[in-house]
Amino acid sequence: MFKKLLLFLSFVAVSGIGWLIDFVVYTILVEYVKLSVFVSNIASALPAITFVFLASTNKVFKSTNPRIRLIYKYFVYFGYQALLLLLISWLAQFIYDFIYHSMVLPQSISSNLALWVKVLITPITLLANYIVMKTLIEKL
Repeated sequence: MFKKLLLFLSFVAVSGIGWLIDFVVYTILVEYVKLSVFVSNIASALPAITFVFLASTNKVFKSTNPRIRLIYKYFVYFGYQALLLLLISWLAQFIYDFIYHSMVLPQSISSNLALWVKVLITPITLLANYIVMKTLIEKL
């Protein structure tokens, strides 16, 4: 049990760095480039998921099948991420639009609503990524 908790906490640490990469790129895209939440969430995740995959496979998870090359595992992970990103980005855009059009918010929140939505969806993606990374790396 302790080993699984330690593994999860190690993944959270690696994912935290990935999330910082994701959040900084996302912030630039929504605040300065003025892209939609949907597009920004997808584009900002690409460098972050690559970092998390590489760091997790080398530092957190140990492969039980060394015959399968890392690049093939990355393609499987990338395919999974593409699907997850589409679903999560759609959810983020839906939440953003719903709150923006149906609620009266203080200026401090409404001016940063896209960033708040990103923070709101992060735990969902973190948990999904942990489960998939653990399965993908240790079983493939």
